[in-house]
Amino acid sequence: MGFILIVSVQCFFDVIRTNGVSLGLGILALIGLLALAALELYALYRLSRRVKEKHMIWLLFLGSLFLHLLVILFADTPVVSDFKIQWRAAQQILAQDHSYLSLAYFVNWKNQLGFSIYEALLASLWNSPYCIQIVNALWSSLSVLFVFLIGKSLYSIRNAFWAASVYAVSLFPCTYVSVLTNHIPALALILLAVWLLLCAPFRHQAVNVIFAGAALACSELLRPETILILVPFIVWQGFVFLKSKGKGMIMVLGSVILLLGSYAGVLQLGDAAARVSGIAPQGVKSEDLYYKFLVGLNPHTMGRFSASLIQELEELQETGMSREEAELTLLQEKMPQGPDQWLRLLSRKSAVFWWERDLSWSLQGLHERYPISQADSQTLTLLLGCLDSCQFFWVFLTLFASWRSLWRSGCAQHRKLFIPCIFFTIFFVYLWIEVQARYVYVALPFVYIMMAGSIPMPNKNPSA
Repeated sequence: MGFILIVSVQCFFDVIRTNGVSLGLGILALIGLLALAALELYALYRLSRRVKEKHMIWLLFLGSLFLHLLVILFADTPVVSDFKIQWRAAQQILAQDHSYLSLAYFVNWKNQLGFSIYEALLASLWNSPYCIQIVNALWSSLSVLFVFLIGKSLYSIRNAFWAASVYAVSLFPCTYVSVLTNHIPALALILLAVWLLLCAPFRHQAVNVIFAGAALACSELLRPETILILVPFIVWQGFVFLKSKGKGMIMVLGSVILLLGSYAGVLQLGDAAARVSGIAPQGVKSEDLYYKFLVGLNPHTMGRFSASLIQELEELQETGMSREEAELTLLQEKMPQGPDQWLRLLSRKSAVFWWERDLSWSLQGLHERYPISQADSQTLTLLLGCLDSCQFFWVFLTLFASWRSLWRSGCAQHRKLFIPCIFFTIFFVYLWIEVQARYVYVALPFVYIMMAGSIPMPNKNPSA
């Protein structure tokens, strides 16, 4: 509790200082936004008690899809930054023009080509950013469904509906669909894998595990984050192994081997296909082990991307160093010195990752489309981001009740341990590697799934 309060207050004062808002006005705005966010959660809680169970899936999917399509229609988000480079590469792939291979972006981060290939496949059906955005809306709506289905398998159906509906209206994931990012399909595939592992929809467990490994491999080809699921899965299965006897122990080992085998097999097939086709002669698997740590452990940038760091890397490479040697050299130079620097770096990174809500990626084009100034557009984006942070603050507080639910079961229901394992893995991994506010996208569904175990709610509604 103390850590959450300290980090959230620190983030609040950072926003106040950065935007030149008076302290009194800032506190009043914070109180108002917290009250509005609490009212939103309460309204959705009341809705979850009244909606009929047979309507829940369709209400969540169609409701979230409707919200996503509204965002795409009215935000009209421009394609900028890395997303523009990836989209242009997709256009060149369609035109069989391989000039994108010489770009420093893909030379340094060849794993980003996997997403450009994905975009090219979709663009072959309809060559417009709207095609990617609409498919994003479908992926994101599926993610909302997986939050519900996983939460329902662990807790009550009404709690799961409440958690999924709060996730569906959360401003960051809701508006992020208008950005041509690899986060969205990669996360949906991760949630598919978690659903297969936890809910086992197929009769034979081997089928569930094999499909889960394949889904994780496809996610890895789009965005290299599946280590955040593989490590918790092995830890979780290790716990189950210790609780098992005889045949049960063999089944646990078999599940781990099958998952890792199917994951590695599909990953190798995807990489080989990219090589053989000529689209990515060097493959699309991530092999740069040190870059994320170099950025993440840089106290001068507080773990965030810096163009000057790239320039320093290039200068060292010009002296004859390999990229790996240059990264290791800079890592040794820039690593925090002393406990004060470490504490400041890790606390600031936690604040950025968990509490900042940078909606500017989605809403940066408002002043160009609507009759408002750029300053007003930035103010609106800031307020909406603060509202989303306030909603997340209440969600985070409910997690303490879910911890009680977890331990009250005496950990006998070991299935409940998988999601907390994922949450803590994400938490600790991002203390060490590069952070940006939007990177929290992969963590949010697991927070909302745990939220489903927070407040007791009857499964049945007498009036339904």
